[in-house]
Amino acid sequence: MPRKINIINERFNRLTVIAEHPSYGGKTRWLCRCDCGIEKVIATGSLTQGLVKSCGCLLRESAKSRCRDKHPAWNGGSSIVNGYVYKCNPEHPNAGKSGRVAEHIEVMTNHLGRKLLNGESVHHLNGIRTDNRIENLELWTKRQPAGQRVEDKIAYAIDILLTYKTEMLKTAYGGEE
Repeated sequence: MPRKINIINERFNRLTVIAEHPSYGGKTRWLCRCDCGIEKVIATGSLTQGLVKSCGCLLRESAKSRCRDKHPAWNGGSSIVNGYVYKCNPEHPNAGKSGRVAEHIEVMTNHLGRKLLNGESVHHLNGIRTDNRIENLELWTKRQPAGQRVEDKIAYAIDILLTYKTEMLKTAYGGEE
């Protein structure tokens, strides 16, 4: 049986181990505090092998530096991938690890006044992926009830109404809540 190590108070890049975390499947995990103040649970190997260097703030900083005109690969901040326009906006709540967000998602989140929820997507009504006018965009959801019993469908309907009540009121009353 391997000997258990103690790495509390040790520093790994931007992370300082502050406590052992209850193990998952027999593997030891550690509660770490990043230099930015965020705490995260990380496996021993990820720390000791340098696979994880921060809570994610290092990646976000790197994405920000790629989104500046001083970077050699700077192309103005937008690109087209699979027909969709992507913009450099690392601060956007729906931006990926690269710091980019699809323009149609950015337009919809600005319109809604919130980030997209899990299971939500934005659909182009006319099928033209570069036409990101709000009039051409529609919010879709992939959510559906797990069961088909009446009680399950009623619970699902209530959940959908509560989730989207603000958007429903804006539509019904012309932007007024």
